Amino acid sequence: MTTTDTTRYLLPCAPSFKRPDRFNILDDSEELEDANGQVPFWPLLTTLLKSSFGPAKDYHRLKSFIGDLQPSFFDELWPVIVRLALNLLRHFPSGSLQLLGDDGFAAIGSSPVPLCPIEVVAVDNYQTCPTQLGMPSGAAVVSVNRFVGFGQSATQEELLIVKGVEAVLNIIGKRRGIKIAAQEVGGSVDWRQRAMLFMDASELDVESDENGLPDLAPQNLIRDLNKAMIAFCSGSYEVIYSPLWGCGAFGGDPFVKLVLLWCAASVAHTSLKIICGRDAQEITLNLNNLISAARKRHETAQGLNGLLLSIPQKTARRHLTA
Repeated sequence: MTTTDTTRYLLPCAPSFKRPDRFNILDDSEELEDANGQVPFWPLLTTLLKSSFGPAKDYHRLKSFIGDLQPSFFDELWPVIVRLALNLLRHFPSGSLQLLGDDGFAAIGSSPVPLCPIEVVAVDNYQTCPTQLGMPSGAAVVSVNRFVGFGQSATQEELLIVKGVEAVLNIIGKRRGIKIAAQEVGGSVDWRQRAMLFMDASELDVESDENGLPDLAPQNLIRDLNKAMIAFCSGSYEVIYSPLWGCGAFGGDPFVKLVLLWCAASVAHTSLKIICGRDAQEITLNLNNLISAARKRHETAQGLNGLLLSIPQKTARRHLTA
């Protein structure tokens, strides 16, 4: 949450966050109450964290969530969480943080690391077979999914990492041409090694390109780069398989998205394979041309970011045929 002048981010310990003390948790709640009968939230929380409680009657559901975390969770992690929470007001007495400026590119994607290997792979059909899922030592980007999120046009702003899911069926094709076939791998694949990166790209369908390519807007560049970088750093992946991220479903530009993914994979010290259908011949050809040209001019992720920043903001979208 931000203040009215949008210059500071309010922390949970901010005095303006208030709640009713329905259970008389605070001894001096009457002194802290405002005209609406509400008290600051932070004293409520810290009082509860400092309190001790008797045994609960039902731990079965709790155990199903944290059973694998014992004893390290209670002995190591939870005390640290409580200690940090109790000291939050001491570290930030104003209850707020100064917002970082949005002028310039995200530093997280400007690391001077060598560009990683990248390859555009043309396939006859998109499939959920192990060879297109990054197995056994990689991960696959899932750029769209059927769950509604809270972003524009129902995109998911959160990043989800899912591991160990077995693809019982092989889903082949796209759109109305999808068909289902049996997986032909038998027991030779260890599905526990599968990693799925659910990372919706910026939704740009409704963005006008009258004043330039919306993919080049700083807020979109920063958002997508950071999201991809965090996803690729979520594990020790040897390779990342990704479709044309953000294109079609969210109206993203394939060339900008390729550079973003390439930069993120480089910072994560992995390699990148972009999966394209053979029906997208013009896009595939132009992506390969972009890769060749970029490698001749740049050797680092920092240089690749500079390539994006050098593109004129008024650049119009090229409408390629898939």
